[in-house]
This record gives sequence, structure tokens and C-alpha cells, in this order.
Amino acid sequence: MAPACDDSSTTALVISSPYHPIRRQFITYRLKLHLLFPSLPSLLLLLVAPPLLPPMLLPTVRGDLTRYYGNITYPLDEQLAYCNTLGNLYDGIREDLRRWNDTTGISREALDLAINRYTTKGGQKGMTLAFYGGVPYLIDEPKLEGLGHHVNILFTYMLVMLDLARQYGSQIPNMEFVIASSDRPLVLAADQRPGLIPPVMRFCSSDEHADIKIPIFHFYTKKYTHKYLANAEQLAAKYPWDQRQPIVFGRFSKYYRYIHPLANSTLRLGARNSSICRQESPLTLICAVRAHFMEWAARRYPDLLDVKSGPRVSLEKHAAYKYLLHLDGQALSSRLEQLLPLRSLILKEDSGYKTFYYHLVRPYEHYIPVWRQGGGPEDVLGALRWATAHDKEAERIAAAAQAVALKYLNKRARSCYWLRLLQAYASLQHFTPDPSGKVYLIPVEQYLETTGRTFEKGKQLHKIEY
Repeated sequence: MAPACDDSSTTALVISSPYHPIRRQFITYRLKLHLLFPSLPSLLLLLVAPPLLPPMLLPTVRGDLTRYYGNITYPLDEQLAYCNTLGNLYDGIREDLRRWNDTTGISREALDLAINRYTTKGGQKGMTLAFYGGVPYLIDEPKLEGLGHHVNILFTYMLVMLDLARQYGSQIPNMEFVIASSDRPLVLAADQRPGLIPPVMRFCSSDEHADIKIPIFHFYTKKYTHKYLANAEQLAAKYPWDQRQPIVFGRFSKYYRYIHPLANSTLRLGARNSSICRQESPLTLICAVRAHFMEWAARRYPDLLDVKSGPRVSLEKHAAYKYLLHLDGQALSSRLEQLLPLRSLILKEDSGYKTFYYHLVRPYEHYIPVWRQGGGPEDVLGALRWATAHDKEAERIAAAAQAVALKYLNKRARSCYWLRLLQAYASLQHFTPDPSGKVYLIPVEQYLETTGRTFEKGKQLHKIEY
């Protein structure tokens, strides 16, 4: 725990690890005496203050909140220059925001639709955030009861907003927006009124959906940069390509896929064009994608396809295999970004679901697509035959996939993506974001210091990637 003393501060220069571009990290520790000895008025406010006291009347938040999201920043000009080196990373933003062009824009009415339909206010898993003067706020109180592990997801994105605010400050324009956490995209474009599409940020989308893609929370909760990228080169050296087992390997939980019947790009058939989906409701098909593949592989090709639900195998030991299968889960799975650094050839299900970096990984350049629309699990056999006959090309594709992960998916690069997305989104707002008159308005930092630390005794507030 950081010591508490006077308001002076100390700044330390930390040298970066070798898997990042050259960088310098400046960590500032501010040590405050009043955190150890709060004033009598502050103690009284702690006892009687309603939740929406003006910020100047609220007690100072506890200084150790940064233990949940770190305290690493870069000099702003250096960070912005680094962001300018990642041009291809931002191409997907333009595509995502095409539905709100400069003529239509994001109206107040469209945002209200997003709030009422896709946040806890409308019974969904999402929250309404804002940036005013570079500071993140909640502008609608999330209803946390009954959300289960999605509370942790929402808290994780709040911590990400604090991290962005500390790095970029007023570079983030005034804006109001929705982040949703459910496992599949929900904003079906065909169901929306022309010019009135609700803007919702979510970690997955499809060709038929208008959800705006953001990095999945697993990047942060799984400490992706440090756990998966930092040792990627050493792991590749530990398992040389010519010593890896030449079979298709994968371990999967038996999640069922939830699909909207009108989202044609995500519909799937099984082996020999069999049906693997059942109608749960007029708006939902449930498809046993993973279970079907595992049963088919075990029955027909057990020597070629080691694809099962168990026993569990650590991700590091996946690197012992030349060919790794990626199957999406309930919708988009975060497993792909965990496989990319392993330098194995990825056979990726072409599920129709997308996330923010998928435009950077291209078929036959960074992976081999399988189970494409209209096809079936049999596609894997053709991919395996090709890879076996073109070993050097398969190795080159595996190395190219790893390079994408190292350059574009580290925490610093993802921070750049967030900045450019928020700036592009803000430029399309056809209203003036204004904190005055808000029924509910609380800084994210204050919300996490209070509700985050107390809801379910703080069990949903976890450390994220520093």
C-alpha cells in the first residue's frame, strides 16, 4: 500500500519491456496526509452525504483505487506519436460508424433509444457513460442486481475509462455513449428506423448488426499483454515449428451459439448439411456448433482432430501443435487473440462474428478459414491437407498472425484504438453533451470507490491489466 504524507509528488521513469516499441513510462505517486487524517467535515459527509453531492463537497476518494488499473502513463506527445504509427488499426472505426454519417449523425433521440433498450434501464446488460472535460462519468445509474458476472465486466470497462482519462485527458472530447456487455450483438440494423439507429458499443458485431466494436473485456481481466504477448517469442523458441505435432488441436467448453434468424452471415449447418440449430423463440436460434464439431471429429477422425472439451490443456501447451482450431462460442469468442501469439497455424471458424481488429487478420495471410457459410466442419480436412502439403507457407502464415498480435493488440495500442474511436464517435454527435440538468451524474472514480467497493462486498471489482 502506498504511504500517505504531504501533497508533494514523485515521478519515476520506468524502462519498458522488450516486446513493446521503445517507450518510457512515467509513474507519479501523490501522497496525501488527509487520507490518513480526514477532517471532521469529511467524516460527517461520509455518514450523511446523499449519492449526488456536488463533487466539491464529496470526500476525497481513496488513493489506492489505482491498484485496480495501474498508474502507468506516457508523455502525451509521445503517446500520440505512437498512435500515429498504427494507421491500419483504425480502419474498422470508419466501417463501424458508417451508419451514422455526417448528415444523419448521432442524435439525442438515437442515444436515448440506446439507453432505453440496451442498458440496465431497459433490462439489458449495459451502462451509459460520458466524458466531460476529459473526466468519465456515469449518467444513468446501473441496476446491478441480477447481472451476475456482468457486473465485473461493467466495472472493468469503467476502469478502462479511468485509464484512458489519465492518459489522454482533454484529448477525449465531451461525449455521451453506451457500452453493453452481453455476449452477442443485439442492434440488428434491419430492425431500426432509418436515421435512428441506436449507437451501442460492444465487443462483437456482424454484417447484419450495427453494434460498434470495442476491445473485449478479457484483454484486461486476463492481463493479455503480460500473460500472452510478453513471452511469445520465448514460447515459439521452446516449440520449434518442425517439432510441433502435425494434428489439429483444440479444447472448448460446450457453449451453445445464440443466433438471430435474420443474421444470415452467422447461420451454420453441420456435417453433410445437417441441421444443428433449434428455434428457441421468434428472434433466437440455438445452435450446438462446438458440441457438433467435437462429436463429429471424435467419431470420424480421432487421429487427425484432437478437438474435445477435456481434459484441460494450458494455453502454453497449445503451442506444441502445428494447427490450432478456433471455434466461436455463444457468439464471438476471445480465444482467437489468445491463439495468435502462439505461432501455430490457426484454422478459424468463419462464424460471421467480428471484433475490432478482425480487419487486420486476413484469410490465407494470417489464418485459414474453415466452416464458412454454406460449408460444414468438413472444411477442416481440406485445410489440414493444404497445410501438410505447404508446410513453409503454413509456418509463414503462423508467424504473420503472431506479428499482428504483438503490434496491434498490446495494451498501449488498444489505448490508441479507444482514443480514435471516442474521437470519431464524438465528431458525429448532433447534440451538445452537457452535464447540467442530469438527474444522475457521478464520476466513474467516485462510483467505483463507493458502489464498486461495496456491491457484493467488492467481489466484482478486480484488478485489470496495467
